[in-house]
Amino acid sequence: MKAAKGPGDYQRLNIQQQALKLTANSMYGCLGFTNSRFYARPLAELITSQGREILQTTVDTVANMGNGLEVVYGDTDSMFVHTGTDDLAAARASGAAIKREVNKRYRLLEIELDAIFRTLLLLKKKKYAAIKVRRELHAVNFANPSS
Repeated sequence: MKAAKGPGDYQRLNIQQQALKLTANSMYGCLGFTNSRFYARPLAELITSQGREILQTTVDTVANMGNGLEVVYGDTDSMFVHTGTDDLAAARASGAAIKREVNKRYRLLEIELDAIFRTLLLLKKKKYAAIKVRRELHAVNFANPSS
């Protein structure tokens, strides 16, 4: 995605990335399904073990950054970090710092900042609801017409 030279290029690379993710998930499914002719439990376990290790290393990296950052949830391909700020610019800066720090650790993996949430409700594993922040909101004073 870093190599994208324009919107069309970005879209093409994103489609390729999604196709590779789907292929990798399908391969894992074949390796982990007992009735598959490609069944190989040790390989399926190795894949999940590597995923857990990468997630834990990422969580540890964020925890070691300080700045009041707190990982509140992490799963297969996502991580939610509480920045402790209501300032959108500061939250974006924290997200950029996390991205930079985590991406330094891996050669072929890269994280992206997908969204900033004002509110997050974690119900259970893989079940959450959130209010996404799209832009900074500014209060406006209105004069009272009856005064």
